[in-house]
Amino acid sequence: MKYLAFYILFYLLPTGNYASIFPNFNMLGGHNLTISEAESILGEPCIQMDKQSTAENGGHQFKTSFVAKSNDKAVLYYMFESYQSEEEANKKFDEFYNGNAGLSGFEKVENLGSEAFYQRDEQNFSLLIARKDNEIVRIKVNKVTPNYSRINHKMVTEKVIQRVNN
Repeated sequence: MKYLAFYILFYLLPTGNYASIFPNFNMLGGHNLTISEAESILGEPCIQMDKQSTAENGGHQFKTSFVAKSNDKAVLYYMFESYQSEEEANKKFDEFYNGNAGLSGFEKVENLGSEAFYQRDEQNFSLLIARKDNEIVRIKVNKVTPNYSRINHKMVTEKVIQRVNN
């Protein structure tokens, strides 16, 4: 029995294979981004390149990136941040919002979390940042390709935001 517990803790959980054994168990509280979600945004198969999870100042940060298989310049960057308080998260969101509001391609997004905005130039990047309560989700695509889906970018962000606090 202790070997089974060791196997689950050290072999299945770190790689994410635990989901097939414990489908309702999620180490990140549902705030991670799946490969299929990334592929729906990029519009093509991709590879997850890295994952990093840190805890500091009473909060939590998880980030990862995905690279399109057909074009290594098409990269999706995902970050989830949890803050000790809603005020801290609101302050951080306001920094992003105010820093981008005057730039071209900026638009406020209604009915997505507590507040959200989208920004895109037509060739290089697409960014969606949403806050719900004390948590912020950022999904950015660098090198927007013809396969990129703005609709899926928003829909995936909505799904992640809905998983917040659930």
